[in-house]
Amino acid sequence: MDENPPRSWKVADFREPRLRRCNLDLDSVDWEHANVVGAGMDGFVWRVYFGDKGPYALKLFWDPDPHDVKQAGSFAAQRECQNAALLQMIRASVDQATAEGSKTPVLVLADPSTLEDAKANFFGFAEEVRRTRMRKQVLMAMRGQRRTW
Repeated sequence: MDENPPRSWKVADFREPRLRRCNLDLDSVDWEHANVVGAGMDGFVWRVYFGDKGPYALKLFWDPDPHDVKQAGSFAAQRECQNAALLQMIRASVDQATAEGSKTPVLVLADPSTLEDAKANFFGFAEEVRRTRMRKQVLMAMRGQRRTW
């Protein structure tokens, strides 16, 4: 994953996560020192170095073409990229909240028990949701009301 934060992590970005282009050069993989970490239904995972950078987990998928996938569901490489993009946005949101101190923390429900709770927690990392929730918390505290996210 890219060390730099994504350009945005708004609700729309969480609904359609997109991984950014890898900034590492695949031609610089040191295959002499690469090791297989594991293998599964979707492909192999290698422990690699890109020149002197690493180690990294490099996933190589059996199926490079989403049209060849016979099973119902999602294309594994696409799902992996979407998950990595989501993790990048969550990390960026937490990093931004940490940098801003207690002004706009990420607020999540401690014990989510419904799909709606899970969605609230998921989208709670989106920039505009995080800021709106904090404003609501302050207003509720001023009125003597409590809500635990």
